[in-house]
Amino acid sequence: MPGIEPWIATIIRQHKPSLVLDLGVGMGFWRLLIKSYIARDLNEEPILIGVDIDVEKLMQLKKMSMYDELICSDIKYLPFRVKAFNMVMAIESLYMKGFWMS
Repeated sequence: MPGIEPWIATIIRQHKPSLVLDLGVGMGFWRLLIKSYIARDLNEEPILIGVDIDVEKLMQLKKMSMYDELICSDIKYLPFRVKAFNMVMAIESLYMKGFWMS
């Protein structure tokens, strides 16, 4: 996505996230970007939790050790406390009320 990377880098520099939730991880592209910005700009390794509804994608990402933790869940029903994360991203997620892929 052209133009979004500098915007994300600015947010990371301002907010210094240490616990990041990635909703709809897909193939993990944004994980690479976020981890590299945080590690480079903040000199620390954030904890990155990924959520996706696609079990096969999660299994592939788990083999590559892409996230600190991966959870198979619909993003409507997340198993986390309110304010558990200091950065939540859903860059490539789409929610449509009443829509379900079978």
